[in-house]
Amino acid sequence: KHVVLMKNHGALVVGDTVAQAYRRLYRLERVCRMQLIAMAAASGSGGQLAVLGADVVERVQAINPHDSHSRADRERLFFEAMMRVLDRELPGYRE
Repeated sequence: KHVVLMKNHGALVVGDTVAQAYRRLYRLERVCRMQLIAMAAASGSGGQLAVLGADVVERVQAINPHDSHSRADRERLFFEAMMRVLDRELPGYRE
């Protein structure tokens, strides 16, 4: 619903806010990177990828009861943190 992978064009990611769209794009890139690493490791060793069980997936996707921030707050905080990284590593990008 929020991500489209277009052949020969790349990814299109949307969100209610810039922060939400950025977080989705960041996670998509990280997930794809991890998939490639896992596939390379499995093929290099002649093995198969292990598929996580439904119980593991459910636990990973569960909301942390100790998290006091809303999803929107987490997205905003993540976006602000990444902007600070960009400001530090590429200070002239705004000009």
